[in-house]
Amino acid sequence: MSDRLLLPSRTGLAVPSSLNRRRFLGLGAAGAAAVALSACSGPSTSSDDAGTTDETSADDFAGVSPASEITFWSVHPGNSREADEELIRRFEEANPDISVTLVTAGANYEEVAQRFQTALQGDERPDVLMLSDVWWFKYFLNGTITPLDALLEAEGVELEDYHDTLIGDYTYDGRQWGMPYARSTPLFYYNKEHWAAAGLPDRGPETWDEFDEWAPALQANLDSGQSVFHHVKGASYVAWIFQSIIWAHGGRYSDDEFNITLDSAEAIGAGDYVRAQVHDLGYAGVTPDDNIIDLSSGGISATIGSTGSLSGLLESASFEVGASFLPAKDEFGCPTGGAGLSIPSGITPERQLAAMRFIKFVTEPENTAYYSQSVGYMPVRKSAVSLMEEAYNREPQRRVALEQLELTSPQDAARVYIPDGDQILGRGLERIMLQNEAAADVWPVVADELATSYEENVEPVIG
Repeated sequence: MSDRLLLPSRTGLAVPSSLNRRRFLGLGAAGAAAVALSACSGPSTSSDDAGTTDETSADDFAGVSPASEITFWSVHPGNSREADEELIRRFEEANPDISVTLVTAGANYEEVAQRFQTALQGDERPDVLMLSDVWWFKYFLNGTITPLDALLEAEGVELEDYHDTLIGDYTYDGRQWGMPYARSTPLFYYNKEHWAAAGLPDRGPETWDEFDEWAPALQANLDSGQSVFHHVKGASYVAWIFQSIIWAHGGRYSDDEFNITLDSAEAIGAGDYVRAQVHDLGYAGVTPDDNIIDLSSGGISATIGSTGSLSGLLESASFEVGASFLPAKDEFGCPTGGAGLSIPSGITPERQLAAMRFIKFVTEPENTAYYSQSVGYMPVRKSAVSLMEEAYNREPQRRVALEQLELTSPQDAARVYIPDGDQILGRGLERIMLQNEAAADVWPVVADELATSYEENVEPVIG
């Protein structure tokens, strides 16, 4: 096996020191400029598939009036439809000249992205589009979402009050391509009744080694066939959750020069660790359904899930739910996740301006605090934290994600910037956990698939 499995390097693009891991680590300044040719900074009026725009300045919006009707495509993550509807009601009350139509554009992030892809061929483009952490960059590459900087200036949005990590996740080439909305980190959730019955401390495990030591005591109180812990499948973003485990082992999917590093001893060790949890230690399984439902029903003792699952879990569980930081190993690792809001290119400046007014409104401190309390996602504004104190005191589990946010890292480019990278990695993890295949046998195949996706989807765009 080679020391490193490299993505194709025919572009010859270096990684300038000004780029950080929140940006596409493999493109470099030349690639950024090439992509940006199809998505400049002013109002977009193009209706072609590439969503090309004329390069204009922020004051082009000075004479623009917002459209009277806009459409918001959402997937209502974390069962958030009622919260979305309430925010729309508040917006229309404050902005009576603009009405918002809410469209459930899919059951998950993949479905809304696929529907948007179809809409690009016709006239059904939304005005506000919810895109997950693994989808927005694909549409940036395609030139089908618009940079928001001119709109942010026109609407007087102050980015300094947004949490730095969350706003930075949508920053590329000095421009802002999305705004945080339903943002999360993974949390370690556990059944406190199971913990007490096993005689364990009233806290989550500080390390995976500690959890391995605790698992037999938990298993002893479960029925035959029950697991202490459930992982999720590829379609449920196991690659997002496993990213914290591979980081904890000192590995990564890819490094800062966009080399795929799945053949490192640390990455192989992390893969074999989750394999051992299922097949050797025997206390973990892979849920066929929903790991949060598995936990809330008492079927398992613990799992890792999104912050966005918290409100539903607290409401549905008949026991006291514990929430803690993720376990560490050699290191601590935690990514951010969830979804943000983007504005498509190819719609009129009037619609773009109304869309930005809506995005500004729903992310204002009192509204992001409402959304956080209703659903469980993190408030995206720093000044919203003080508005959450009562909720944090009432349900201290809600504070955990915000405290953990300070320790998060930007996600590895192999997952979020290579189209289908999340699902490619997820299929590999399913082979490791479900089929009991060694990580050293699976990761090279995964690396090849990632390289192919790069060649087919990214390289043709950047030249």
